Amino acid sequence: VSRGQNIVFDLQGHTISITSGCILTNAGTVLIQDGILTSNSTTDGAVNNTGNLTVSGGQILMTNNKGKQAIYNSGGTLEITGNAYVYSASSTEAGNNRRAAVQNTANSELLVTGGTIVSSGYHGIVNAGNMTVGTKDGTANRNSPVIQGIYYGISSNNNYGFYDGIIKGINASTNNDSKINDLEQGYSLHSSTEDIGGDIYHTLTSAQMVNLDANGGYINPDKIYALYGEPAGTLPEPGRSGYAFDGWYLDPKLIGDKVGVRPFWIIYAVVIAGGFFGPIGMLLASPTAATIKIYYGKLLEKNNVII
Repeated sequence: VSRGQNIVFDLQGHTISITSGCILTNAGTVLIQDGILTSNSTTDGAVNNTGNLTVSGGQILMTNNKGKQAIYNSGGTLEITGNAYVYSASSTEAGNNRRAAVQNTANSELLVTGGTIVSSGYHGIVNAGNMTVGTKDGTANRNSPVIQGIYYGISSNNNYGFYDGIIKGINASTNNDSKINDLEQGYSLHSSTEDIGGDIYHTLTSAQMVNLDANGGYINPDKIYALYGEPAGTLPEPGRSGYAFDGWYLDPKLIGDKVGVRPFWIIYAVVIAGGFFGPIGMLLASPTAATIKIYYGKLLEKNNVII
């Protein structure tokens, strides 16, 4: 694709496969939306970009373990987003100069906001230019993008922002975590491990800092880091002189959970009955609410009403 040309690449599920050379050399503006581009070449990357390239879908595959990059971005602007899948098997390229799934050279721009980038022979991404992973929008989505390498998920000489996604590598998630110089405000890096096909990968995500307010008491630690969309785990127990700590959430123990009455309605019944009938009303509120719920359910069942 020559400079000045604007092309939309949509193979509608079809495949282009080559054994030598390069599938796509772009100096213009290209959007890849669908299809599979497969290269088994040892002489070129599957896709070489010096222009503006956006990959929002489909697959770009380098299947030769002596091949080069799946995408080689040299002086261009590359965005990987949506459900794009980029893969490289390269592990022993000529001269033992292994190649990543995506290589971003100096004076190049790489933006990864979605999709999956995987290398089964080397790093997921090698970066020597400007790179951003995710979108800085106030929240961190750990599920996308996914960047995975058998050595490092990301190997970068330069600083970069990490706002969304997960980075995975067997040696380590990155070659140097200190190169990540910007996160969402209130977030911190969180390291863990994951078993993938019997191999243990180190993972790196962004976790949000949550302040724990003891309401005049004391708690240690007074902050935790929580992963997007995942349970926070076991929380520390606060204390306060003259008080006993019941729990981090209210769950009425009288019979609400036994009969399927939600905690909100148990609490609501206790408050209303207590307001009208005092302590006796509070004691009778929970079993009364449960009884109403049981008979109301039977009435609906009898009349075949589904809610």
